[in-house]
Amino acid sequence: MIIPHFVGIGPQKTGSTWLHEVLLQHDSIVLPRGVKETMFFDCYYNKGLDWYINWFSIGNIEKQKIGEIAPTYFDHLSTINRIYCLNPQCKILISIRNPIAKAISLHHHHLNKGRVSPLFSEAVEKMPEIITSGHYSKYIPTWMDKFGERQIKLIFLDDIQHNPEKVWQDLCSFLEISRIPLPSIANQAINEKKMSKFPWLAKLASATAIKMREYKMHNLVEKAKKIGLYSVYSGGESRIIPLTDKEYENLTRLYYDDIKFLEQLTSRDLSSWYRLTKNNE
Repeated sequence: MIIPHFVGIGPQKTGSTWLHEVLLQHDSIVLPRGVKETMFFDCYYNKGLDWYINWFSIGNIEKQKIGEIAPTYFDHLSTINRIYCLNPQCKILISIRNPIAKAISLHHHHLNKGRVSPLFSEAVEKMPEIITSGHYSKYIPTWMDKFGERQIKLIFLDDIQHNPEKVWQDLCSFLEISRIPLPSIANQAINEKKMSKFPWLAKLASATAIKMREYKMHNLVEKAKKIGLYSVYSGGESRIIPLTDKEYENLTRLYYDDIKFLEQLTSRDLSSWYRLTKNNE
């Protein structure tokens, strides 16, 4: 069995949940059961291929496309060879977002989980991937060198927001699955922005969920969500400390080469990305 057929490698906070939810609606697509991310190729590779395969309910292998949307893989270089060794023909989806907005959003994500400080600088010091995962000019060429440009598809969050039908049809063509109408779930709010009021409780809940998923107890995690356990991730919006003008300027300089790289690679005008402000992040 040669799997995966495709992997959405992220990075985080670029629309990966939308991709997962719409692909989940297609009859020809097989994603991990009950969980978005197996984290196999970066965290649990030592558990072996059987552990990975058991995440999937595989029927007619000739008609199905098996894969996952795993946004933590993008800037973990060890995942490249691991995926390639299993399937050199694997198709790679890379979702793209203004790296400045992405860094801010990823900081808020980890803050919501109780993992980092509300101060952006302190959060980055503890979790450098808040910044490094936006360096498209470093990581995209590495993935392209390994898999080839024809096996890689870039998907812009801007396009998901403004023309989701076209994104979906292009994605179906790329994955060589039937072109069906865009699933209705695509128009629903996904990953609504919230902030935990009690960071210690959110951190405990997040760590517990990760450990439960490691042992394939994802059904219990989903039930916990339904009964309201994840209400701990709300009510704390006042904990967010806005970036200073200087911090915005620093991010603009930091990501200048990455934005230029994307412009050259895609022939898109991304000049507005340099002008991100507190009002449009």
